[in-house]
Amino acid sequence: MVEILKVENVTKRFGGIVALRQVSLTVEEGSVTSLIGPNGAGKTTLFNIINGYIKPNEGKIYFRKEDITKLPPQAICKRGIGRTFQENRVFANMTVLENVMTGALLHTSDVSEAESRALESLKIVGLHDKKNCIVKNLTILERKMVELARALSTRPALLLLDEIAAGLTGAEIAWLLELLKRINSKLNITLFIVEHVLKFVMRISDKVIVLDHGVKIAEGSPEEVASNSKVIEAYIGGEDIARS
Repeated sequence: MVEILKVENVTKRFGGIVALRQVSLTVEEGSVTSLIGPNGAGKTTLFNIINGYIKPNEGKIYFRKEDITKLPPQAICKRGIGRTFQENRVFANMTVLENVMTGALLHTSDVSEAESRALESLKIVGLHDKKNCIVKNLTILERKMVELARALSTRPALLLLDEIAAGLTGAEIAWLLELLKRINSKLNITLFIVEHVLKFVMRISDKVIVLDHGVKIAEGSPEEVASNSKVIEAYIGGEDIARS
């Protein structure tokens, strides 16, 4: 498969703390890749570097073979990298439609075109009927879907999803799993997921990458990672990942 994203020897320091140390990885176009690891492993820091919110001390980020390391977030988004956040970043006092249109307006100044794109995205995530609702009145899942729809409205080729399953019920996670599979296969959007819900990771991923204390300690299929003794020890202290 052709790689859509390449992280090359990335190191990030915050004062005396090394959040990432010489991390290298690739994400293949059309795939679903997950990034796991214990709290403080550097997962969100890596996402923030990929989409330009922070810059690495060392290393490079390549998107479709272009060096995007020094580009600002809006330029990276325009090139085709969308993002949702660990802490939901919606405009609580705006409508669902208005929230999603803010993503669409990144690519067009035509308000009617932005509205059309936003409505398409809302249909995908199942929120079209709530387009005029104020976001603060929505459920946790619905707010997450507003943010996902906003990311989709930027027309990404690669979508970074930071703990999108966090706080959801088992039934909601199962629904989300099927939605993301459709987004990946039907819309041909590559997914790169940071997640702590391991059953979710094991069911959706083509490849799993594991960080521990800012260092990549494993990479492979879900089955390979689940049976890796280093991963089991670092991530859950000896439990069986496949059963967690």
